Amino acid sequence: RAVMRGAATVFHCAATVDFGDRAGNMIAANVDITTTVVDAALECGVGRLIYVSSIATLEGGEPTTEHNRLESIDRQAPYTISKLLSEQQVRRGMEQGLEAVIVHPAVILGEGDWEGAGSPAIVRFVASGLPFYTCGTTGYVDVRDTARAMILLSERPEAAGEGFILCGDNPSFKTVITLAAGIAGKPRPRIRAGRGLLMVALAAEKILSLFGYRPSLSRMTIRSAISVNRYDGSKVKTVVDFDYTPFDQTMQRVVGAYLESRRSKKKRPF
Repeated sequence: RAVMRGAATVFHCAATVDFGDRAGNMIAANVDITTTVVDAALECGVGRLIYVSSIATLEGGEPTTEHNRLESIDRQAPYTISKLLSEQQVRRGMEQGLEAVIVHPAVILGEGDWEGAGSPAIVRFVASGLPFYTCGTTGYVDVRDTARAMILLSERPEAAGEGFILCGDNPSFKTVITLAAGIAGKPRPRIRAGRGLLMVALAAEKILSLFGYRPSLSRMTIRSAISVNRYDGSKVKTVVDFDYTPFDQTMQRVVGAYLESRRSKKKRPF
């Protein structure tokens, strides 16, 4: 409340991101964070709240638009549940007079914690020269486009009360892995991995986790890897003057940043 008082706009980007199958305290933490932010914004008379949700709260469509909202948390992944319940808190704030905008970014590609659980770790994964690829498709957006869109939407009166998908492109996972491998100078994927092979890999990772290995697969990531989902990120263009960064340009920059971080790490004497 101390830092929000007098603020024209609050950007709520904070959340635990974990694509695993176990909730831990992620659901409670993410919902509590959002509840606290919404209550403080209402109390302090904040002009506008920009809330970062996710495409995870949207049902599949051809393509998926802002109208394809999930209506139930049944059989959803923990991360999805945390975002759905957090969105409810934002909408509760709207009903109480809070002016808010919800953005639904696709998979955000950008520089960050390459070793963490967030989307920068995807860059490390796909740039490693994987021999396998899956048949799935999903949406991606540059982190810089995400930030720029949020700032622009914060300034437009007609954006209040609306939701916006932020998605620049919907390439297949094979395309993503092939492009990243080429930039990193690694072999391109040759073997198509279906659900059966991925479930075997998941079981193997669970065994290795007993010896300290951090699994990269979960039932949620496997489901995503073999699903074909396309997202329409054009609505934001009807409200603000906006163009997405071409996907290959984003990949060149982000994979390049990852490779540079690895080179810098090797040069350190300690």
